[in-house]
Amino acid sequence: MPDRIRLDGRVAVVTGAAGVIGTATIRLLAERGARIVAVDRKPQDLQTAVKDLPASAQALAITADVTSEDEVAEYVRTAVDKFGTIDVFYNNAGIEGDIAPITRYSLETFRKVIDVNVVQACGDRAHQERRTGMQRDRRPCELRLPRPDRQPDAERDHRRPQSRQHAGPQ
Repeated sequence: MPDRIRLDGRVAVVTGAAGVIGTATIRLLAERGARIVAVDRKPQDLQTAVKDLPASAQALAITADVTSEDEVAEYVRTAVDKFGTIDVFYNNAGIEGDIAPITRYSLETFRKVIDVNVVQACGDRAHQERRTGMQRDRRPCELRLPRPDRQPDAERDHRRPQSRQHAGPQ
């Protein structure tokens, strides 16, 4: 069965690209035709991950800390300058923190886990929006990308049956 999920020409930013999941992700995206912006804080591991991509892959390796707003702004700027846009964010960077009962878990460690695992996902998109003018979706930290195979929400929403609509927040 042919691969129907092609990403030819799309630009994908993958954070945590040097880890096991990140490396597998950049390989899959590259095999499907995406241009890769691989981001990780470990330069040697990152170079190894990018070096192992298929020969036809277009990839840019950027060493950065996803908790640094300046570094996030810089890798978003670099990606847009090189490829013209960003179509996909795969926010894979993450840390586990200490394995300990909550009574022994420091506030400093908790904040670091939240910064890496949650805040960075919003920061990437916020910087992309400022850099490219791409509009945010209604949901927090999510960008709406054009989908040629789907109608915009406004066109879909008017067709919903009246019984399924409700007055509460959506």
